[in-house]
Amino acid sequence: MKICVTWRIGGEHGEKNSGAFYQDWMDRYIKDFLKRKPDSVIVQLGCGLETTFYRDDNGTTHWYGVDLPNVIQYRKSIMPESEREKYIAGDAFDSAWLKQVRDEAPNAPILITSSGLFMRFVLRA
Repeated sequence: MKICVTWRIGGEHGEKNSGAFYQDWMDRYIKDFLKRKPDSVIVQLGCGLETTFYRDDNGTTHWYGVDLPNVIQYRKSIMPESEREKYIAGDAFDSAWLKQVRDEAPNAPILITSSGLFMRFVLRA
């Protein structure tokens, strides 16, 4: 298993441009992953109103969006699930979503992103 950890670029001058830079970098990373593993699964933790599926989908990959129940309910009201996109209402820190994904795609390579999740946390020394 390969784990790639990224940190949000911030600070006094980088904060206002960091979101666009980070999203562009993530899009390129996801597209590269999908070129190498087109039948994979993408899981977006803390998906919120994330639109990565619409930008990066390759036509074969299955996508899962995981977020809190009230967020998933709102997301479904404005962005209904597609044939290969499934929303999971739950806690990203609970492994139930991973069990569900593995039950539905037992052998598929998985890329897990958290664009909208960890950037909300503050690192304290």
